[in-house]
Parts: sequence; structure tokens; C-alpha cells
Amino acid sequence: CFLSSGRDHFIEMMSPCILVLLCVSLAHAITEGDISLGVERNWIASIEYKLDSETNTCAGVLLNQRWIATSARCMDAFSITEAGDWQVTLGIRDLNDETDVQKSNIDTVVVNPDYNSNTLVGNVALIRMQEDAKFENTLIGIIEMASDANAFPDGTPCWVQGWGKLGWSELDVPWPLLQEANVHVMENTVCSQYWPNNNSSGGIAATDICTGSRAGAYPPHVTPFPSLCGLWDEGAPLSCQIGGSWQLAGLGSWHGQRCGIDNPPVYTRISSYRSWINSVISLG
Repeated sequence: CFLSSGRDHFIEMMSPCILVLLCVSLAHAITEGDISLGVERNWIASIEYKLDSETNTCAGVLLNQRWIATSARCMDAFSITEAGDWQVTLGIRDLNDETDVQKSNIDTVVVNPDYNSNTLVGNVALIRMQEDAKFENTLIGIIEMASDANAFPDGTPCWVQGWGKLGWSELDVPWPLLQEANVHVMENTVCSQYWPNNNSSGGIAATDICTGSRAGAYPPHVTPFPSLCGLWDEGAPLSCQIGGSWQLAGLGSWHGQRCGIDNPPVYTRISSYRSWINSVISLG
């Protein structure tokens, strides 16, 4: 069982039986996920702010040999002025084990011009690495961007990955082992019932996509939604397999205060920004 230092003092005062139960509980996080150690869904990137001990700051998705998509809010949270303040790590699953990973500095950061830090519309940014991704590493791959907003109807099974917090409380900390959870697309009209005051028109924008823990009608929900949790999951990939091909449906954008207990997580819908992304990438 892996125990984070943030809870060690608390754990030492507990009985062995309770400790075993807690270890099982901690292993289920993005939240409500499981450890991801295989080579499948190998397009996630760790984005690291160099001025913060080069620790994982948020997540991103490798789109081709040089470009990574992530959350604009990740860049905004640190008042980005210099691309050189950042680096990315590819092929990593355990943040405490950098064996055979690829690190690259960044030479360009492009934030979507429609990004609004209040509504989180346009919550997507692009990062250009200084060197090409090394695809001979089986833990490094790319994913195709979704082009059709209607490709993911209600109930479509997908996967979300990330290194976010284990839960919503102040005792919870980011988890060093990559987590993933099987989720299902939730219709925006249903998701809006959980977020009625989200924007000026109420509910979830067409440029966003939500997920739940299972297919079927909501609300009410019986169990917590597998959810993003904290800045570390911003930019995390929502990947769906359509016709045998993996497609990037969304990027982790925002979540409820209690990380899936009360509200489903919300992602930036990639198909809404594909044209802009392609226009930036085409410039080199």
C-alpha cells in the first residue's frame, strides 16, 4: 500500500485493521478510479512548473510529435509570462519514478483567444515542446481529436486519467500514481440540472461535455461520480473509443467543490476547438 506523507501522522495513530481499509480506499482515485500502469491510453503528459520544484502541476494530451493540449486555466493559475518556466514529461505513470521517461522544455504556449477565466469558456491552451516525442517508448503515444460534437451521445463509455487529489477534503493530496476511471458521457441538459447557475444562460455550455459514473438517467445519483479533483487534473484527457479508434473528447476543465460527490465533472469539448487547434499546430 502506498501512503502519502500528508496522511502519515494521522495513519500512525490508527489500528492495523483500519489501516488496511484506508489503503484500499486510497487506491481508488481520480476520484473513484484505479491505478493506470499499462501502455494503453498513453497520450497523457505531466506539465510541470519549473519554479515550483518541477513538480506535476496539471495534465495535458499529446496531439502530435511536438504539440500538447491542456487547460488554459492551468497556464492562467500561474500568470504565465515565459514558456521557459515550464517543462513536460511524457511516458510517466508514477511521478516518483522517472525511469525511461522523456522530458522536454517548452518554447511556445498559446491560450485560446476566447478563454474566459470566469466562465471557463475556451478553457484550452496549446504547448509546443522543444523536441519531438520519442514514440519508440511504448508509454508515449498520440490520440486523434474528435471532430464531431455528436459522436458522443448520452451513455458513451469513456476513460479519464489524471494525477489529481484522492478526495475533496483538506487532508487529501495529489496521488503520484496515474489514476484512470471508466465513465459515461452525460447529456448537457442533464448535467445542467447539477449546474443550474453555471453561466449567464444557466447550465452547461455546448462547448463543454460532462461525464457520469454509469449510463442512464440522472438525477438523482446514488454513488459519487468519478471526478477530476484539483488543479493537477486540469487538462486531463477524456478519451472515448469510437468504432475501434480512440478519440479525444475533452480536456479536464472544472469540478464541484467535493470532487464528484455532488456534481459531475465538466470537460472542454475538443470538437468545439478542433479548427482553432489545427490552425495553431499548422504554423509549426
